[in-house]
Amino acid sequence: MRLVLVSLGLFTSLMFGQPTIATTALPNPIVGRALSGAVWTMTASGGVSPYTWAVSSGSLPAGLALSATGAFTGTAASPGAATFTIQVTDSASTSASQSYTITVQYAIGIGCTTATIIDHDCDYYGAGSAIGPDADDTDPTVNTAASMLAKYGTLNNFLSTVKGYNPLHIWYLDPAAGNDSTCVANNVALPCKTWGATHGKIAAGDAIIVRAGVIDENANYTVPHSGTPGNPTIVMGYPGELAHFDHSSSAGWYGFEGQPVWMIFDGILLTSSGTGNSASRGFNLSGAAELSHVTIRNFEIHDCYDGIWAISGSDNVLIENNLIHDDAGEHNIYVGQSSGSSGHMAGMTVRGNILYNCGRDNFHDNGICDSCILTGNILYSANMAAGGGSANISMQNGWNHGTISNNIVFNASAYALLLNAYNDPNPTITAQNANYNLIANNTIIHTGFDASGQNLSGDGFTTVAIINAGGPTIDLGNNTYENNVFIEAGTKSSGLVRYEQNTVGDLNWLSTDTWTNNVMYASNGAIPIFFGLGLGTAYNWAYFQSNAGVFTNNSQANPNLVAWKPVWWATPSLFDLAPQAGSPVIGAGLSASAPSTDIAGLIRNNPPDIGAYQFAGATLTTSTCDLNSDGVVNVLDVVLAVNQVIGVSPCTNANLGSGACTLADVQVIVNAAMGGACVAQ
Repeated sequence: MRLVLVSLGLFTSLMFGQPTIATTALPNPIVGRALSGAVWTMTASGGVSPYTWAVSSGSLPAGLALSATGAFTGTAASPGAATFTIQVTDSASTSASQSYTITVQYAIGIGCTTATIIDHDCDYYGAGSAIGPDADDTDPTVNTAASMLAKYGTLNNFLSTVKGYNPLHIWYLDPAAGNDSTCVANNVALPCKTWGATHGKIAAGDAIIVRAGVIDENANYTVPHSGTPGNPTIVMGYPGELAHFDHSSSAGWYGFEGQPVWMIFDGILLTSSGTGNSASRGFNLSGAAELSHVTIRNFEIHDCYDGIWAISGSDNVLIENNLIHDDAGEHNIYVGQSSGSSGHMAGMTVRGNILYNCGRDNFHDNGICDSCILTGNILYSANMAAGGGSANISMQNGWNHGTISNNIVFNASAYALLLNAYNDPNPTITAQNANYNLIANNTIIHTGFDASGQNLSGDGFTTVAIINAGGPTIDLGNNTYENNVFIEAGTKSSGLVRYEQNTVGDLNWLSTDTWTNNVMYASNGAIPIFFGLGLGTAYNWAYFQSNAGVFTNNSQANPNLVAWKPVWWATPSLFDLAPQAGSPVIGAGLSASAPSTDIAGLIRNNPPDIGAYQFAGATLTTSTCDLNSDGVVNVLDVVLAVNQVIGVSPCTNANLGSGACTLADVQVIVNAAMGGACVAQ
């Protein structure tokens, strides 16, 4: 007999297998917020427990650590991306590894909402999160389907209690396990399989609840029956699951298509993965009929030609808490009129959305919108199409008696905020008044760049533009600009405010506008105002002051915001437009126009702060050289700068103005650490 010796480790490995890392993704940390929750503990299966965890290559973001038991701890000190590999080793000495990339970000919206993720309750789940959507973004204990059922028992209880939804019947749509022949209402165990079959079965006031998986039927997803005032029809992703509608064909696609009345769309991912799909739209709600009482919320929409396309007369449309981005053809949100829609819009509210990286305007209204509201949105990097010319916020042909408040805008290559009128070749799109609006408590920076690095800041583009581009004599005045932070920071010469008339017969809108309690800062030394025909004539601050209808308590001071630079066009996670301690915006606003809360949900003081943010009272660094935001410039900041220069860490906040991290930046930080001034290049 021959004995074969097998090591204990090999024996157990053969018997139990190698370990496998079960944590497929990690969320993004928030600057200054200690890590918490089960999402920050690594998990594995297989092999022989207990497991030992370690970072085998790369580095965690500064301030974070990984314990041997797999728990991440600490508080991220500064924004930026980090790539690292985690290794798990079981008790039999077998191991497995997985690489992760996370991006530390500032919280710039409600709760832990960042430039790329909507997360109101700080549980790390939400639209745009790598770990999945949030079942309930008002309750950090409810984020997955399992935790939703654990707390509420049934889906119906959750819908009624949390959402206020009470559908007459529920039809489940499951692309993996459904069967169109056997599906019935109100039975989660008997779902339908396809959208085409499901939407044909429901009646007004019913709900379609979509389970996790990808639905790709290479056809437009026609909206089902409209609802009634007491019972809207609902299309919704199952709480805590990722319901994904895609279109992989290269043919045109119009996503959810139709002209619904009394309908709610909630919590679904819409994409168009087909190549060459130049007509794709996440929502195509266009035509001659009027949209009425339609809600679109908690969606993520990306890689379409347009995100939400609602070209129709409408009343009481609500678009809220959506993440819409990288719609490269035209607009992330486009509302207005076309040849098939002669009616106008009224009572539309667009709030709490994150809109970025689109071919044209992030938000574009092109038609009459009476008493409409744009508030609490984060908008950046519009105008990425070749040639440019589009704005982050574009109000064309009829935004009137409305409100634009609590929005933040940055990385604007063309205009940041545009009030415009023009005669479109389409006979139903004509120049209209854009007057009697309140533009209050926004923080808007014209940096001159979009996310591709396109720089249009020298082509007549400004922070705020009021333009009659070929239309008849209309009124673009009688507007109130109050409590705003307007910053002109284009790297080429351009103005801060531009009033462009089409003919000598145009009204003098400047003489009817009210400008009060704004901070209007030209960091590049730009002209305060251009006024007149075409590009107009450059005028000084005194001209602005003496020719506006009302011009009081405005300032040219540096608003002293936490972090922003035009050269950060590729890294939106570095932007934090909240005021720092000592900022001239603190307590300098007027209460009459200020929203009751700021973009982050903080209650405003009386008097309120100027801009989209109410100062939270934290002591913040005022030095760009303080890379780790610990309140002092020292050797730790020098080390961070060196690592960014030599490529150990990505080039982020050590770039002090040249467009790259260089030894000159290190020298600036060294000088500051030795007691000198932090003088950027």
